[in-house]
Amino acid sequence: MLVHKRELILVGLLMAAPLAGQAQTTDPAVPPATTETEAPTAMAPAEEAQPIDGQIVMQSQETVLARDLLGARVDNPANEKVGDINNLIVNLDGTIEGVVIGVGGFLGMGEKDVAIEMATLSMQETAPGRVRLILASTREELEAAPAFQSLYLQQLEAETAAQPEPGQPMPGQSTPTN
Repeated sequence: MLVHKRELILVGLLMAAPLAGQAQTTDPAVPPATTETEAPTAMAPAEEAQPIDGQIVMQSQETVLARDLLGARVDNPANEKVGDINNLIVNLDGTIEGVVIGVGGFLGMGEKDVAIEMATLSMQETAPGRVRLILASTREELEAAPAFQSLYLQQLEAETAAQPEPGQPMPGQSTPTN
């Protein structure tokens, strides 16, 4: 949201710039006229921003942003595409446990998610903040591996399994008699 506001402000300033050039020009030797309703404005000294405890002000060279990982291509050592990162698995302590790699399928159809521990991925910096992700597995091995089940999918599966078959009584209900 903040980025969008900045973009809107920047667009507004860029659009107003040509209008400023069309404004009346005045003789620099003559001070502009003031009206009684105008009050002189004094610029208040800007307070210097103070970082808070634990704040990260600048990204270090040894870090990568999540947005750069999401959707990133994963290759094997032979530079063949294995899949793309669809999600990150983050522990409650904030560490990244692993990544969910989408493999197989075509244009997102039939794709299977396979989770891999972060430690099994190699990262090589290609540019500041950009990395190449390498996994020592082939696409075929990932396609043959079990699919990742998120906590949501596990809960959904448990709820579905707990529901009785159509026409069967709910647990605790007696069977209807005719």
